[in-house]
Amino acid sequence: MVEADCIYVFAAGNSGTVADDLANRLVRIGKKAVFHADSHVQAINASVMTKNDLAFAISVSGNTEDILLNLQLVKESGASIVALTNYMKSGITKLTDDVLICSSREFSSLYGSNSSKITQLYALDVLFHEIVDLDRERIQLLRDQTNNALIDRLK
Repeated sequence: MVEADCIYVFAAGNSGTVADDLANRLVRIGKKAVFHADSHVQAINASVMTKNDLAFAISVSGNTEDILLNLQLVKESGASIVALTNYMKSGITKLTDDVLICSSREFSSLYGSNSSKITQLYALDVLFHEIVDLDRERIQLLRDQTNNALIDRLK
């Protein structure tokens, strides 16, 4: 992730809010990161990736068809693929170079469940802090710079 020219994040449904959070956090530490909730825009992004980019896919089931189709396009570009999923035996793990497994018990209800989303956010928070620790001084300067860009808007 650290060496990628650009990190393209792929997700759908509830994982989309997690993907958006990841992309925003990466941008704030100076990484070029892109996430679009629309799977067609994700397909376009996948089609223009290069071997110097990284695809980061987030899918609880690991079998979301649009994500799998887009990762096939990424494979053709030669870019590396990392996935965050709940299931090691899923379609997404067959397409990726590295897999992060994070799992939670889903409680089925009429109103849905946030346990998988919270687990994904926590796993990405740990990963993010590891990235920050690799270059803390530079990232602190970038954090100050991005905070200054927003400070007047928060009054």
